[in-house]
Amino acid sequence: MMILSTLLLLIPQAGNLDDALKAAQKKAANGDFRGAIAALEAADASSSKNSAALTALGVFKLRHTEAAIASGQLTGLAVNDAFFEAAGFLEKASELPQAEPAAFENWSEALLNGGDRKNALRAADAGVKAFAEVGSVYAQRARIHVAMAQNATRESSVQSSFDAAIKDFEAATKLDQQNAWLCTKLGETIILAEFAKGEKAKPEKARKAAAKHWTTALKRDEKSVDLSAMCQWLGSEAVPLLEKVDKSKGKDATMAWYMGYAEYSSSPRNWEQVRLHFEKSLELNPGMSNSYFFLAQGAFDEGVRIQAEGDEARSKNAYRYAARSWAKYLASNGPNHTASVLATADGGGSAIAQLKWLAGVAIGNGDVDSAIGINAWITTTTPGDVEAWNNLGVMYRDAGQAEKSLPAYAQAAKLSPEDPQVLNDWAVIYHYYLKTEDKKAKDLYQQSIDLANSIMEQPGLSEEDRQRIRIALRDATNNLEKLKKGNRRNG
Repeated sequence: MMILSTLLLLIPQAGNLDDALKAAQKKAANGDFRGAIAALEAADASSSKNSAALTALGVFKLRHTEAAIASGQLTGLAVNDAFFEAAGFLEKASELPQAEPAAFENWSEALLNGGDRKNALRAADAGVKAFAEVGSVYAQRARIHVAMAQNATRESSVQSSFDAAIKDFEAATKLDQQNAWLCTKLGETIILAEFAKGEKAKPEKARKAAAKHWTTALKRDEKSVDLSAMCQWLGSEAVPLLEKVDKSKGKDATMAWYMGYAEYSSSPRNWEQVRLHFEKSLELNPGMSNSYFFLAQGAFDEGVRIQAEGDEARSKNAYRYAARSWAKYLASNGPNHTASVLATADGGGSAIAQLKWLAGVAIGNGDVDSAIGINAWITTTTPGDVEAWNNLGVMYRDAGQAEKSLPAYAQAAKLSPEDPQVLNDWAVIYHYYLKTEDKKAKDLYQQSIDLANSIMEQPGLSEEDRQRIRIALRDATNNLEKLKKGNRRNG
């Protein structure tokens, strides 16, 4: 009678658990991992002997933890505790007779995320032992080996872990002959393993070997292969693969872009090939304006390389091309580039310094429009940069757009009211170019003179600053005398 009662209790529990599992899977499919966990816990899945329910509970806890970390809701040691809790349920699921590969794979993944690589490998080993004919368990173990290689300090340990990872990915690709992702991961791992050799590395050889696996991936499922990632990993080795994928026979702007990106990602880089493909992408589709970024930075890098070889003439040509391309890129992608630059470690300092220098190159080459485009972007990105505003005023002036130079000088003067040169330059626009508001020009010249005299009297002024103030004083004095005489000839 007692046995019958126990059976009667178990029958509705099993049904409730199945229903709870279905409900949890629906919630998880909508991204509601908290709700999915609650549904399973309400059905007492954690104490059941149902491998599917335990696996689902562990996986949903794993995903919920990842989401909580991403949103900032989970930090510190609580992160490890959450991952290990998920691992506990998945380990229980893996010990049951009806366990599926997913239990082992996610058990291993939860331990890895929790920082326990040793036990993550143990879990992956158990998965391979239980499912020796399933490719995904080998892939999971390969991922653990890669993580161990990247955290090892001894060279022998690094290489042995990478070798094990490559062997596992090779097994996975053979067992699962429909999966393209496994092939690309194998290719990536081959390249990572080679770069880990440091000075002994032969990256070109590794990329050639890896290209064979990307070729297989494209044959298996071309649409699932990330062509951008392929270009990053393979560099110029990706170009022949892209040519096979390109059904347009050279008429597809996107494929031309990918080829340019592949060449750009190569080391050493073939600048002429980079230029060829990105210019082709723009010819086919002028709207692909982000091509200008790679042309701009590629040309600048080429200029640096050529200059280091002592060829000043060719390096100047490269820098001029870079300035033109930067101006075109910033004209259409300025806000995006601002966000990217300001997010760098130095707050954009080095990038802006480079662009200021290239604007000077453009001016020296008579390309005022490019210089204006670059400087206008700089003033938008770093509105407190006095030099940029002053330079913009000069450039508008030299381009015959004196009216536009006025607000630039006004902003420079507002930011640096103690700079006599800025006041002089502002007055020059009214005096020589617009030939209006003489009183405004005279007042600005006089302010510049008074300010310069005051600064010159200050003790401790460096010789460099003294010389700069002396020039401003000379210019403002001469200009004021000329204006009083009605002389509007500049120079």
